[in-house]
Amino acid sequence: MANRQIARDLHVAPSTIDRQLSRLGRHCLLFHAMHMQSAKPVDKFVIDGFVTFEHSQYWPFHHHLAVEKDTDFLAYFTDSEVRRSGRMTKAQKRKR
Repeated sequence: MANRQIARDLHVAPSTIDRQLSRLGRHCLLFHAMHMQSAKPVDKFVIDGFVTFEHSQYWPFHHHLAVEKDTDFLAYFTDSEVRRSGRMTKAQKRKR
């Protein structure tokens, strides 16, 4: 469900949903950082990544993950923008 739909269902402004999601995200990052300080070093981990799109296929980006093998604990995460590739018209090539 999109933020605008959530706001409509809850009878609040979409900016309220955006603000609360941002707050929740900041709390999650702080919680994770606090627990990483006291965590044992990761023994065996799996590194993987996947490509997805932000807004549309004009903005692809990669997610990179390092996950502890036995516990599925997310040890590290980062993302990086990627220049659009694949089949494109001349107008699309100019736009990218």
